[in-house]
Amino acid sequence: MVSGRAVRAAAIAAVGILGLIWMGCGGGGAEKLSKAEFVKQANAICSKAEKEKEEVVARASETLSGKVTAAEKEEVILEALAPYEMATEKVSELGAPSGQEAKVEAIVEAMEEGAEKVQASPTTALVSELPVRKANELTKKFGLTDCRF
Repeated sequence: MVSGRAVRAAAIAAVGILGLIWMGCGGGGAEKLSKAEFVKQANAICSKAEKEKEEVVARASETLSGKVTAAEKEEVILEALAPYEMATEKVSELGAPSGQEAKVEAIVEAMEEGAEKVQASPTTALVSELPVRKANELTKKFGLTDCRF
């Protein structure tokens, strides 16, 4: 017969092992992407977002006619921003390549800040890349050619 003490010890050990697995320290965690693989996957994510953004603009072009109001322009810009925001989240979830964590964090933060600036003043995005300039510069420098707004 197994004593209560042995059962408790086994339960504590099981919880500890599960905790290590949960934190990714159990040896079975996913390996980090290489920079090349990160760039490839991030560009694929951003390319899909760009296509979605283009679809939003194309639909707006079809449905809006005559003189387009500022409110209509803002609505289209904000709708076109949604795929960019989703791409930013997915790029963040990829996990940075080893040694590139600070650069990827800076890129994601700049993309988030750019999106916030566009949300705050949507019509600025019509006349200037200023709200997303920092993000565009960082993504280009890192090799993310498709992650631009």
